[in-house]
Amino acid sequence: MRRKLIRKTIFAIHLDLAAAGVLLCGFAFFHHVLQVPGDTAGVIEIPRPSASAAPLPTSGAPVEQTQTERTYQSGAISISLNTVQTGSGSSALTYHIADLFISDIEALQTAFADGTYGRNYTENVLEQDLANDAILAISGDSYGMSEGGIVIRNGILYRYEETASDICVLYYDGTMETLSPGEYTQESLIESGAYQVWTFGPGLLDKEGRALRSFNTDPYLIQKHPRAAIGYYEPGHYVFVLVDGRQEASQGLTLRGLAELFEALGCTAAYNLDGGKSAVMTFNDEICSEPYTEPREVTDIIYIKEV
Repeated sequence: MRRKLIRKTIFAIHLDLAAAGVLLCGFAFFHHVLQVPGDTAGVIEIPRPSASAAPLPTSGAPVEQTQTERTYQSGAISISLNTVQTGSGSSALTYHIADLFISDIEALQTAFADGTYGRNYTENVLEQDLANDAILAISGDSYGMSEGGIVIRNGILYRYEETASDICVLYYDGTMETLSPGEYTQESLIESGAYQVWTFGPGLLDKEGRALRSFNTDPYLIQKHPRAAIGYYEPGHYVFVLVDGRQEASQGLTLRGLAELFEALGCTAAYNLDGGKSAVMTFNDEICSEPYTEPREVTDIIYIKEV
């Protein structure tokens, strides 16, 4: 009798474990695999203010388009790509800086994987680059892997959900800033002419352009990782930074190290994007960074193109 009871108990435990496994697999499938188109019925188009003048920094760029392995020049866009290698051993570091000037803010665009707003639609960065005629591209904020946060892309508000994360706002007038929770509302973003809003973070610099010493993020993200980030100098002048990591030639950067890099570059605002396996930069239709493994497919990119 006792043996039968033990066998029944063991069988019941196995059934419970199997049921738990099925539930966990179902949760993972619906939250990380199943593609779910986003609700676009309530999207809001944010009009470009008629008074927003084109940024000026590219006014001296040559009219004739020229392109090399590390540069791109036209009458509207100027890009210069530089790779920096420093240190050795545990301090080895490689990062890629794309310094860019644009005369029309709409030359800086964002794209959704498969051209679809929703959850779990993913493609690698290079595929999205090619699909959107990008000159330069970088991995975005992985908006499609969560249900929270704010999504404004190319002047369209797709989602406004409260978030504890810092956000990054690029306005139609070319200015860019990072904002903490409580510093904005949906109405203020619309009224101010928000053109892009990313929700990942954290912000890296204070209002005077100095590197922050504490960050509004999970402790794990503070450690050394491959990084993707965007920085701002003045309207029309931006920088994409991609830090290689988790490999012998480059260990990656802590958030503090990334913030100090943007301070050294002279940026007035900077924002951390999705990094790790997602961190990829492309230029001239090729991957120009050095991912440590097969890059993760991502839900979105930030890119530069002629308009």
